[in-house]
Amino acid sequence: MALPALQHLLRERDNRWRGITRYGPLLLIPILIAVILLWIFTAAALVHSATHVQTRCYGSESRGTRRCYTFHGTGIEWKNTTSAIIHVFLRISILIFESVHVPLHLWFYLHSRLHPAWAVSLAVILMGAWWCCATWIFTYDLLYEYYEMGRYGGVLTAAWKGLAIFRAVLGFGVALAYTVYMGFAAHAVKRWRRAKKGGRVADREEGWRSGMGRASGEREVNEEDRDDSMELGKL
Repeated sequence: MALPALQHLLRERDNRWRGITRYGPLLLIPILIAVILLWIFTAAALVHSATHVQTRCYGSESRGTRRCYTFHGTGIEWKNTTSAIIHVFLRISILIFESVHVPLHLWFYLHSRLHPAWAVSLAVILMGAWWCCATWIFTYDLLYEYYEMGRYGGVLTAAWKGLAIFRAVLGFGVALAYTVYMGFAAHAVKRWRRAKKGGRVADREEGWRSGMGRASGEREVNEEDRDDSMELGKL
């Protein structure tokens, strides 16, 4: 059952994606799996951030100056609605886009409607977006938050650090997959342009041959008419 499905995916569908280039769009399958996992890890990280609260106390209890306050130990201040919305949007915006883009991209390829020029353009844009996203997850959710928690006496939990590492690694993996896909798509564009140029040259040569054939035929007709005229003149 799995073998026919694999053969169906690997077979050539489009003249624009022939040879080794047909494997390029198949990189969208692991990208889609990574996006699903990122949805799970991101949702878990947001839930952990909203539910995990740390307490810090200062002052002297004997003197009656001891004060305690609570704060979220992950850098997302859920009491500030605007800040919380921005943080959530920054973490899920690219996932929302990819949840729509990747299935559509695969559908266009499987139905022989994917143009290599569109593919390479999207690959370049999304490659850059994912490199930035993964770098931001690593620098903000790990390094910056570690620094901020140290300032306020908090500690990043192992769950938050683990989820951040998983998300960063998956993000870098998706960025790398788009980088490789960009190479396949660029090669497909090069072959498509070469084939298109060759087609134009063939059309010009065919037109030239047709023109030469018509000219030769007209000369033969003119010579036959002249011979007939000369014979009639002799009579």
